[in-house]
Amino acid sequence: MTTKPITENLLLSKKLFEEGYNSLSNINKAMQAMENVEVTDESVSKALAMITRTHSKLQGSTEAQTWNIENFVKAVFKKNPNVNWIAVLAKLDQVDFMLYDPIGLKILVTSWKCCRKDDPFPVQIFLQPWMHVRGQLSVLYHMVYCSPELLDLNQTATKRVIPEEVIPALPISMRQAVTQLASQQLNCFDLLEAIMDLAGTAASEDVKVLMDRLAIQAPELLIIGLAQIQPIKNELHRSLLPKLLNIFLIGHVNSPLVIRLLWHVQPNLLLEGFFEMYKKDPTSISRILDISQEAKIVVHILKTDVPFFTLDLASLAARRQNLNMEKWLLERLAKDGFAFFGACVDFLEKKCAIEMARQSGANVIPTLQLSMDVIRIFFRILSERPLPAAETAKLTKLSQLYTQLYPQLNENRPQVEKKATGGLNENSTKDNERNYSDEVEEMVRLYFERLYTKDISPARFTSVLKACRSSNDQRQVNFFSCATHTLLDEARFFNQYPENELMATGELLGLLIEQHLISYAQLRITLKLILDALKYPVGSKMFNFGVQALVQFRSRLHEWPQYTLLLSKIEGLRGYPAIVESIAMTLKQLAQKDPEEKMVALASSSSASSAKTPTPPLSSASLAGDSGNTAERSADAAPNVTTLLQSSSKQTYENPPDKVQERVSFLINNLSASNMQSKTSELKELLQKSTWGWFSHYLVVRRVSIEPNNHELYSALLDELEMQPLLDTVVEETYINIHLLLQSDNIVKSSSDRNLLKNLGSWLGRLTIAKNKPIRHKDLSFKDLLVNSYEKNQLIVAIPLVCKVLQHASHSKIFKPPNPWLMGCLKVLAELYWTEGLKLNLKFEIELLYKALSLDLNEIEPTALLNKTNIPNIINETSKPTSTTAGSPATSQKSVPVSNKTMGDGQMQPPPMNTGPSIPTSQDLRQEIDITPILAKLQINPAIAQLMMQYPIIKSTIYAGVSEAFYEVVTPIIVTSANIAAVSTKEMVLKDFATEPDEARLQRAAHAMVQPLACSLSVVTCKEPLCNGIISVISNNLIQNGLPEQLAEEIASTIANENMELLCIYVDQLTKIKALEDIDRSLAPAYASRISFRKQNQYQNTGERFFDVLSLNGAPHSIQLPNILRPSNGVSLEQVRLYESFDQRAYLAMQQQQLHQQMSPAVFHPEVINHPMVPPQAQPFMGSESPNPPLANSATILNAKLEQMLLELDRLIRHAGITAISQLPPNHDICLLIRQTPLLVSQSPSPLQTMITFVEKVMLMLYQSTTSFALEVYTMFLQSLFEISSEVTKETLSWLIYADDERKYNVAAIAMLIRYELLPLEEYDVQLAKLINAKADSVIEYASNLIRTCLLTQTPITFLEDHILTVSALYKLVKNDEAPASVVTLIDDLKKLVEKPYKDINKQDFDCLELRMLLAEWVRLFQHPMATDTIFTTLVEHILETNKTEEQRCFFFRICTETCVNHYLAYRSVSTIHHRRMIHLIDSFTKLVVAMITTEEEGTTNKEKVKLLNNALSVIILVLSHHHESKGVEFNQKPFLRLFASIFNEISKIYSKPLDTSALVTFSDALYTLQPMNFPGFAFSWLQLISSRSFLPQLLVANDNNGALLCQKLIHALLMFLGPLLEEQELSQAAKMFYRGTLRVLVVLLHDFPEFLCHNYILFAQAIPHSCVQIRNLILSAFPHAMQLPDPFKPDLKLASLPESSEDPVYDQNYAIILNENDFKARIDEFVSNRDQTAFFQVLEKQIELSVDHHQQERADEDVERHNTNMLCAFVLYIGAKSLQLKDVTVEESPAFVAFNHLLTILEPKGRYTLLSAIADHLRYPNSHTCFFSSILLLLFSKHPEATKEQVTRVLLERLIVNRPHPWGLLASFIELIKDPKFWDHEFIRCSPDIERLFDNVSRSIKQTTIINA
Repeated sequence: MTTKPITENLLLSKKLFEEGYNSLSNINKAMQAMENVEVTDESVSKALAMITRTHSKLQGSTEAQTWNIENFVKAVFKKNPNVNWIAVLAKLDQVDFMLYDPIGLKILVTSWKCCRKDDPFPVQIFLQPWMHVRGQLSVLYHMVYCSPELLDLNQTATKRVIPEEVIPALPISMRQAVTQLASQQLNCFDLLEAIMDLAGTAASEDVKVLMDRLAIQAPELLIIGLAQIQPIKNELHRSLLPKLLNIFLIGHVNSPLVIRLLWHVQPNLLLEGFFEMYKKDPTSISRILDISQEAKIVVHILKTDVPFFTLDLASLAARRQNLNMEKWLLERLAKDGFAFFGACVDFLEKKCAIEMARQSGANVIPTLQLSMDVIRIFFRILSERPLPAAETAKLTKLSQLYTQLYPQLNENRPQVEKKATGGLNENSTKDNERNYSDEVEEMVRLYFERLYTKDISPARFTSVLKACRSSNDQRQVNFFSCATHTLLDEARFFNQYPENELMATGELLGLLIEQHLISYAQLRITLKLILDALKYPVGSKMFNFGVQALVQFRSRLHEWPQYTLLLSKIEGLRGYPAIVESIAMTLKQLAQKDPEEKMVALASSSSASSAKTPTPPLSSASLAGDSGNTAERSADAAPNVTTLLQSSSKQTYENPPDKVQERVSFLINNLSASNMQSKTSELKELLQKSTWGWFSHYLVVRRVSIEPNNHELYSALLDELEMQPLLDTVVEETYINIHLLLQSDNIVKSSSDRNLLKNLGSWLGRLTIAKNKPIRHKDLSFKDLLVNSYEKNQLIVAIPLVCKVLQHASHSKIFKPPNPWLMGCLKVLAELYWTEGLKLNLKFEIELLYKALSLDLNEIEPTALLNKTNIPNIINETSKPTSTTAGSPATSQKSVPVSNKTMGDGQMQPPPMNTGPSIPTSQDLRQEIDITPILAKLQINPAIAQLMMQYPIIKSTIYAGVSEAFYEVVTPIIVTSANIAAVSTKEMVLKDFATEPDEARLQRAAHAMVQPLACSLSVVTCKEPLCNGIISVISNNLIQNGLPEQLAEEIASTIANENMELLCIYVDQLTKIKALEDIDRSLAPAYASRISFRKQNQYQNTGERFFDVLSLNGAPHSIQLPNILRPSNGVSLEQVRLYESFDQRAYLAMQQQQLHQQMSPAVFHPEVINHPMVPPQAQPFMGSESPNPPLANSATILNAKLEQMLLELDRLIRHAGITAISQLPPNHDICLLIRQTPLLVSQSPSPLQTMITFVEKVMLMLYQSTTSFALEVYTMFLQSLFEISSEVTKETLSWLIYADDERKYNVAAIAMLIRYELLPLEEYDVQLAKLINAKADSVIEYASNLIRTCLLTQTPITFLEDHILTVSALYKLVKNDEAPASVVTLIDDLKKLVEKPYKDINKQDFDCLELRMLLAEWVRLFQHPMATDTIFTTLVEHILETNKTEEQRCFFFRICTETCVNHYLAYRSVSTIHHRRMIHLIDSFTKLVVAMITTEEEGTTNKEKVKLLNNALSVIILVLSHHHESKGVEFNQKPFLRLFASIFNEISKIYSKPLDTSALVTFSDALYTLQPMNFPGFAFSWLQLISSRSFLPQLLVANDNNGALLCQKLIHALLMFLGPLLEEQELSQAAKMFYRGTLRVLVVLLHDFPEFLCHNYILFAQAIPHSCVQIRNLILSAFPHAMQLPDPFKPDLKLASLPESSEDPVYDQNYAIILNENDFKARIDEFVSNRDQTAFFQVLEKQIELSVDHHQQERADEDVERHNTNMLCAFVLYIGAKSLQLKDVTVEESPAFVAFNHLLTILEPKGRYTLLSAIADHLRYPNSHTCFFSSILLLLFSKHPEATKEQVTRVLLERLIVNRPHPWGLLASFIELIKDPKFWDHEFIRCSPDIERLFDNVSRSIKQTTIINA
């Protein structure tokens, strides 16, 4: 079959492209477009590729917007009905084909449907191997993401990842998920395999990106599919499998499904994942068991032959009651015999060793411990087998070790007593062995099932067991034994039983004890079990279980006196009269038998659960007493709807049928956002009007009240139902249940009911306020509810409810601030918030509400409703319980001895402060603390939040970790801190207020002192332990759950650090509440004594002065004082303020006089001279208070705090003992004070004024500082304050710069401000120069000292350029003889400083200081925005006039260059300001150089200007050379790079053509001088300079040849430097970066200036080592812009037939200069003309030094070898070009072939390689050289032996296997070479598997491309 030329195949696509979209707008136009064009499969395929590529935004198309593919297909078949569309799609494997978007795939599918409507799309064409893999990958990519409507891969004839036959075999719970996965496009196995095949091709990076995306979007299908692809295809395949498996092992929503499917398709992969996971962390066996159980594959895994792993897994499964360990061990022993026995013994030994090491405190690998039952089963099963003596002894020793580790093994070891007679002992033996038949076990299971389904009662079950026990039938005896053992074995799982089943179990257990059916050995354990259950909180299911059992056997309590005593101490039993009566009767009998109460004492001392102090036995009366405190303490916090269910017994609705109820419940259970629509439609059918009441009750009570997380889902359900009457019914039901809970008697005590109320409140707000619906007053009045709750002390109920409802106002358009109704409620809450004594958790609820509404509590004015209500005096309410509340002055007055009348019956009552039970412990506080509000406000990093969404276990682990660490760390610290502060405060205030009769003053002083003491101590103490605890707990838990250790630690540390501030605030508030409770409890007797004294004095009016006798306990010396000397009056106002200062409330009142007299910087400012500071007035301590005490006088309090902080900072500085701020630790108190200031200032009502006032004080402290450390601290403080407010910065700097006040001239302070870059030097320099010019004496002296401090110290802090105006003014004074001596000395010192580096130069004509000042003036002038060109020109002319000679100008350039470089390298400050200043300095200098060149002077020519530029560049090069040599490896190239880049940038702006061209040449010469061979330290900067987009193009576009020649020199210098670097065996990082930079330069030249590379290719190729194949290919791939390369894969391509093969290339002829040595070039010419081979070969061998001895050649240095290589390369090109000039001479007869043939015969392998590489260098674009050298190379291959053929193949192949580009001639020659079938018979092709595989791939690729092109 003949193949049409490529040009003909392209005609159709080209014509369509030119005519645009209109060509296919209809059939006729399509047919017209195809006229005179041959329509074949290949041409149609080319056109189809073009259509997919250009379907949008094609230029030239006006009418149509895209291609009409249907018209195209119809026209094609009309033109040629024989077109095969399958072949058309197959021929898309071409270079130009690529799908860029889904529309391209749609075009392909549409084209197929147009011609083959009924046949499925042939996806197999795109799944087979392609030559052009990127095009194939683009199709596969869009297949993965296309919609099923366009192309459903599941409907094609391809293999599935999840076969359809597998789905029915899966459990029902998994079918929905697997069906959804099976419907995805990635379920096509062939598609996944085709993508994976591309991973080893040129598209590997794209495949990796695609796989990463699929791993996130569809990891299930990806891992199941990759697991089925066997064997492993490539490295990507190998690396993806463990990563994907780890996702499902750690935890994923579809983990069970994936694990189950993996077990079916590739169990070995899953097992390897399990083993690897277990090897890294043995504790992960728990996770492995969970996964295996969910996937139902535990039994299969236990059959694997990995003994230690399977034994550990089986032990854990048995521990969880998921495996019959005995049966499994027996089966494995029977199967594997003694080998498995040895594995069991080894397993037990290793576990024993690990446990022994752990108990000894050593660091061991964390593993799961074996349970006691599992250990017993192991030893029982192993000991029953007949064993050799050695193994028996080994097992016995191991048993002894375990008994030592676990003594309980010995205690509970069954005692087997074998007797001849049967009876009970025989039965007990059998019981202990627990070896029952399957029939008996099944019967026991059925009876328990009947018990729990209420088929039989516990009493009936007990009678059956009693009958079986006394039966003679062994089966019945076994039934009794098995039943009792089963019941007791299940005891450890009782807390997991449902409540109804647990109650039945308790009743059965109690009846068994009552009927004496529990043996004596088991009775002790059973009674302890019931006692432990009774210790659970009252109302919990375990407590009820214990009560249920105890009620049954209470008649037997008299048999166990000690047990009864322990029961009497359980307060929760007081609510059960029957039990109380039994206990009381037993105790009474015990008292009669034991009158000395020895038994009581014994029980009290021996009981582990009894109190530390003996408690008298409970009587029935005492047990029946008030249990209010107990109920509050033990209320169950879990959601429990019992209250609602009991209250709703009077239902007004009718229940629907059971089926409807069950169906509705099922629908609600399975409701989610994704299936909302389907569930809603079914619910609409089920819910009739008659069922609305039932559904509302069900939804509100059964769902909403206990599922707050699903409120949004249920609300969306109601919206989707679109049934407004039903919604109204739900709202009404919500109101009803809220009122039921509010009226409940247990609402205050039951946290469960309060949680229900909060949930209903949140639900009500979502249905009403959030939807802009009001809450009517008659339905629920929040204000009345809050006020009534305040009066009844039930705020714990009302506040959370109101807050939860109002939080939804943030989503409302109507009920949001400033809605009057909402603001009224918020103001009441604000009043409650500021009410003293409100609990912390309630305050936090209010804070959360305000934060949700974006309001500030301090800005809301509270109401005064609470003050209008008549609240009875708390102190006089002696009938109330003695519970303490914050803010109550006397909380324990019930037992305080007020007078003698309170002590009745002659009994002395101890003071309440000494009673132990009244002091709450840390355990009590832990029960009271609720950390839930904090958990709701945790700050979660977005990355962690995303992980929490993917893996919910992380969220629960974080919350649990924070809670655990908080309770463990914070609770004892709060108790301890509050106790310490309370004790200290009590002793202090009782002493100071001994004569104060007002208890309110005493309380306020105590509160003011105790709060800051306790809060500071607790926060400081717990901060670090809490942070470490959170990190430790969270990271350990995450690691146990399967997360990598590094990720777990990062998550834990992020959570801890980001939330530590929030937790500390919470700790502070908790401590405040606890401290107030403790101090009020401690001072209760003092309060009571003052109240009693006041009442007594009121009635009797004795006039006696008060004295607190309690104060004598703390101050015994007061007893010695006579009455006249004792303090008589109360404390004074000044003494009270001392206590107030603890809380920073009135500190300013103590300091106002001092503040009024102190100097302030504000006084010096010209704008505030007439505005003296007026100190604010202090508030009297005993004055009337507003309802909002924390807001009163906030500015005064804040200023006082700031003032005290400043004084404290001054004290810390003076006592720090540090000389430099660098020695200051980051957490030093000084740093903490500085960091706290912005927070305090932000709390001010007028922060700007507060900040200005405070900065004035800081400035005052700065000016008064005498040490450098103090100066530095205050300056750093100012720096932090300036960053906060720009207004403050502006005010302060304006005073520093412009104020007319001599007191601001403090050299040390100003120098420190300059050092910290706080003072703008330019402005300050201008202002200071003005004052000097005004002849102000004090300013002149100050300026002189300042310049000396800044410039002439050992560590200068500025440069001369920063003070140029000041120095110029001083210099002018010296010149005019008007300067004082200090200024003259300063100028002399400055001259010495500037002239020091140039001491060896004759400076008679140079004034170095004046030259520096000229540069500085130029730099300053460039900074001025108003400078004009005239001013610039004037200054430049002055500089040129000052430096007239060439020597002077060169010296000026040197000073300027060294100044720029030295300033840049002087890294005194690493700030961006310093960097910008240095860049500006360099740029200013370069502008000056160019300005000096371009400034017109009389008689100046362009040549002189260029010479000036050359002098400037030469000076810079000399300075660079000096630095390069002196600095060595420390050389910094950055300032020189900036200098050259800036100079070139300025040169580029010169518009004078002759000057511009000359300057460009001068700059190029300078760069050639700086080439990396001379200055390797400048190499990277040099490369950046020559590769500039404004440099190389300017050189190459120049009309003359000079630019190209300069560019050639620079590129050649670059390659000459790079060559030796690349010959190293291992490249350094710097060499790799330089190589990449060079590649980019060459790529730019290849793209923009290919003719330049074509012209100089031989020079560049000779400079490149042979190992640098890619750079060589880059240079040789260049071809002229005008040429279009033919396709090298064309089957009938002949180089000789190409028209271009007759054209000679243009190249640089200078390569042949080397041939002039020894007249070698003439000898070559003679050989070409006369063909004298003998004489020429002798000359040739001599020239390439073949005659040199081999030993000498080995010792020849690199230069000689290089020289010979260059000679050989030049010879190859020269003789080849000469041979081409000969006519009528075949290639085989040409002189070049003869010479090459001879050299290949005599050269060594290395020489042959060099020769062949030189020939291959000329295989470039189509030209005469390429054709000639290709023919020679192929001819040499055919004529020479195997070794030479191998080298020819190597030379060609190693240049083709690297990345593109490839030289066209090289590729064409190689294709021509391998076309010969004999080529594949050579031995070197089969020398190794890798080489063979390489050639096979190359052959397949080329052949397939050739076939397609055909």
